[in-house]
Parts: sequence; structure tokens; C-alpha cells
Amino acid sequence: MQGNMKLFVRIVIITAVFVGVVGYAYYQSKDFIAGPIVLITAPTNGATVNDPFLEITGTAKNISFIALNDRQIFTDEHYIFSEKLLLYYGYNIITIGAGDQFGRVIKKTLEIVYQEQENTRNNVSSSTQRTIESQ
Repeated sequence: MQGNMKLFVRIVIITAVFVGVVGYAYYQSKDFIAGPIVLITAPTNGATVNDPFLEITGTAKNISFIALNDRQIFTDEHYIFSEKLLLYYGYNIITIGAGDQFGRVIKKTLEIVYQEQENTRNNVSSSTQRTIESQ
């Protein structure tokens, strides 16, 4: 009877240690399993903006490098990135790519439309017209 109890306790302890080791291994490898993660918080894809200066913000985890339009950028200690761009008039495509130390790469694409406000465009064209007429 006492021999069976010792065997039972030994099996329980070995099982608990095995489950603990497997759980710890999963916890440590979940970042490897997930791969690089990039989340763009602003602006939203397909947005139309009136300001040519655009700030792109987001988070990037499990990365060894990140690039905005093939230019390396950096995250802070909280995995947050924030970069400013100057948009062309009209349709703009912005690409954010990131990779991890195992060679896995992820790419996100933003499509942004820059349109000037109507009153700004009218002011510029009327001032240009006045300059031409005065010459």
C-alpha cells in the first residue's frame, strides 16, 4: 500500500514538472511562433487628408528591423513607431515592412489620398492670376 502511494506521488510530481517545462517552453516560444506583427493605428487605409504632412503611428512586435517606404525606422521601448511623411498631391501608396531574426517578413500597405482644401486652391490660383496680370 505504501509502495503504491510513493509511486503515485512520484508520477504526480513527474507529470507536474513535465507540464511546467512544456508550458514554459510554449511561453518562451510564442513570439517565435507568431512571427513579426505590425499594427498601424493612424491613419486608416483609404483615408483622404487635407494636410500634406502625415504622421504614421503604430506598433511593431517581434521584429529585428522595420522600414517605411524602404527607409529604416525605429520603435521605442514600448514597440511604438511614429514617422512623418510629406505626401504628393493625389494618390499615395505607403509601404511598411518588418522582419524578424528568422527571416520572416510582413508588409503592410496604406493608400492615402491628399486633396487640398478648395479655399486654399482658390487662394493660390487667384494670387497667381493677380501676379500675372500685374506684370
